[in-house]
Amino acid sequence: MPWIEHPARQGDNVSIADWLRYHIGVWMQNKGADMEERALYPDGVHCPECGQWVRPGQLCDHLPF
Repeated sequence: MPWIEHPARQGDNVSIADWLRYHIGVWMQNKGADMEERALYPDGVHCPECGQWVRPGQLCDHLPF
């Protein structure tokens, strides 16, 4: 049975439709945040260690937010 790793649905069995909605929504959020970052800071590069966007000359702190 599929599950969603989120406190709101912890320990709760979910339907396939809910599971798909959640994972597609998370994927869309990540893609949207990536597109926003690239539009605002076109010279940004990915950190080779954690994959986050950093501005040229900026040191990455490797925090996920």
